[in-house]
Amino acid sequence: MNPLKKYKRALDKSDRGWRLAGVNNHWELPVPKSWYLRLPIIRVFRAVVLMYKIDRHNRFYRRLGQVPTGYDEWVLYAIQRGWI
Repeated sequence: MNPLKKYKRALDKSDRGWRLAGVNNHWELPVPKSWYLRLPIIRVFRAVVLMYKIDRHNRFYRRLGQVPTGYDEWVLYAIQRGWI
C-alpha cells in the first residue's frame, strides 16, 4: 500500500515534500474543522494566530534546550491550504 494515499486532500505534486515529511515522521493530521473555518479569509486568520502561538511556544522551549520537531509547522501548512 502506498503510504501517501492517506493524505488524499494533498493531491498537488508540489505538496509531495509535505506528504513525505508526514509519512517519514508518522505524523497524523488533526480532525478537519467545520467547513466555514476552512474558508479562505478565515483560514488565513487561523494560520496567523496559530503561527504566533507556535513561535511563542518554540521560543520558550528553545530557551530550555529543546528542539522543535516540525509537526506544528506541518499542521500549519495544512491549515493554510484549507485541508484542516
